[in-house]
Amino acid sequence: MAQEQEEQAQQGSRGSGVLWKVLIFGGIVLVAAIAALLLFLFVLKPMLAEPAVQPKENPDEPKIPATVVSVPFEETYATLVMPPDSPYSSTLLFKVTLECANEATAALVTANQARFTDLIGRLHRNRTREEMADPLVQEGIQRQIQQEANKLLRRLQQEPNPDIRVTGVFYETFYIQDL
Repeated sequence: MAQEQEEQAQQGSRGSGVLWKVLIFGGIVLVAAIAALLLFLFVLKPMLAEPAVQPKENPDEPKIPATVVSVPFEETYATLVMPPDSPYSSTLLFKVTLECANEATAALVTANQARFTDLIGRLHRNRTREEMADPLVQEGIQRQIQQEANKLLRRLQQEPNPDIRVTGVFYETFYIQDL
């Protein structure tokens, strides 16, 4: 009888040892499956998904109104100031387009085109070749043309209207020619 009890005790301990091994193995498999699922959901799936193309809008930039009208000016030239020891002279060929906020602005610019042509030419004269070759100077001239054009528009109006304004200035042609 003692022998039978020992055999049952050994079989019981063997059974519980196998049960623990199965439980530990199952726990390891369960933890690995959860880790793999989390890895897929939070790392692989976002990497494999196609990115949604959304235009990045800068809140500081003003929107371009739908009523914009472009007024192109004739291509013209300005002689550039050269250093005294230079064997050649340079000429700037350029064509500017004013972007007007609406038809009323475009009509006012077109009616006074000679004044605006003079303004644009004046801002391009008496500059050096090196100065005009710099893109930052070109952008500065464009901003200056816009500011001066808006000042001129305010002087030309009978009654002040904030909707009559130049919203942009663009170069259609900008070429420095050495002669």
